[in-house]
Amino acid sequence: MKNKSLENPELIAFGQRLKDIRKSLDIQQKDFAEKLRMSGSFLSEVEKGKAKPGYDFIKNLIVIFDMNPLYLFTGEGPTFTREIKEPESTGLRIEITENKEIFEEMFRYFTDVPAVKYAVLEFFKKYLFDHNEMIEYELKKLKKKGKESQE
Repeated sequence: MKNKSLENPELIAFGQRLKDIRKSLDIQQKDFAEKLRMSGSFLSEVEKGKAKPGYDFIKNLIVIFDMNPLYLFTGEGPTFTREIKEPESTGLRIEITENKEIFEEMFRYFTDVPAVKYAVLEFFKKYLFDHNEMIEYELKKLKKKGKESQE
């Protein structure tokens, strides 16, 4: 008899999402486990929510299968990082003079690591949502200042 009090709903949900993704990719459990460099029995336990996946497991899901870690853990966002849409270009160019090395490093990670790109974009969307009024106010001030300088 199973002890329901020992079940972790987050692990069960993670395992179910993983299983659903694997099936949508039309990959057998044994083959999926092999690509992830693990045993089929461990993968089975993870999919059932009975085993905790470790760092290497998660890293391999992200790197080998391009899975979105936010989706894996929460069920939010696109399943794969390749489904994350690029923001449309506004044509704006920003001159960075302060903290140039930090910005260069940040943009390198942003462009080279899909998980970083997704995390930054999600943070940015949340920030815009949470601070919309202040941002709109600042944009109006800038627009007004730009019109005044053109006159």
